[in-house]
Amino acid sequence: MRMIAASKRAWSIIMIFSLVMSMLGIPPSAVHANSAPKQVTLVGDLQPALGHSLEWDPTAAVTTMKDMGNGAYSLTGLLPAGTYEYKIAIDGDWTENYGSANYTKPQGSNQGDNIVIKLDQDSEVTFYYNHGTHRIADSTYYTPLAADKLPRVIGSFQSGIGEAVNWSPADARLIMQDSDYDNMYTVTADVYGGDHEYQIALGSDAASEVYPANREALTYRKT
Repeated sequence: MRMIAASKRAWSIIMIFSLVMSMLGIPPSAVHANSAPKQVTLVGDLQPALGHSLEWDPTAAVTTMKDMGNGAYSLTGLLPAGTYEYKIAIDGDWTENYGSANYTKPQGSNQGDNIVIKLDQDSEVTFYYNHGTHRIADSTYYTPLAADKLPRVIGSFQSGIGEAVNWSPADARLIMQDSDYDNMYTVTADVYGGDHEYQIALGSDAASEVYPANREALTYRKT
């Protein structure tokens, strides 16, 4: 059974629950990305500007992206003004690579399968890749929420799924992620059967804003 609840402020937030009947609380299940790659590399004609000697080199250590967890990778570097082309290469070669077809910028520029960005001035740019969705983004148009501001699910079921306290943003483990880099934050989890209530907290602090203003009912009965 799947339920979708949405709240909208400056961004859209979607919560997706997989509801599984159980006599006891079930810890939240992770969203399984594809098998973790050994290396995720930003490749392109921008690699020399980022400190590597060659262009389009999938083995480059200096443009290897950092594993941020949950299938997400990122790399930040300072680039001079100019036009650049890039892709993402997996495991140090060209067998698996992703380009413009996976780029999430509406009307984004491309050259063949390469992603194209244009910088009018020297800029620090962050590049993003998610191995679960194979989506690509960069900070020329996309800015993710900070980790402590990510929306999270709080409710009457938290203690039943192994969290310390009900209605506690600080203890919430159902933290939404934007795996598609489209400002839609989602989470999937197993929740034991019964009558529950929930809200979405916009951050980990007890004073975080919550939506909706009134607690939403969440009920699952085995049929």
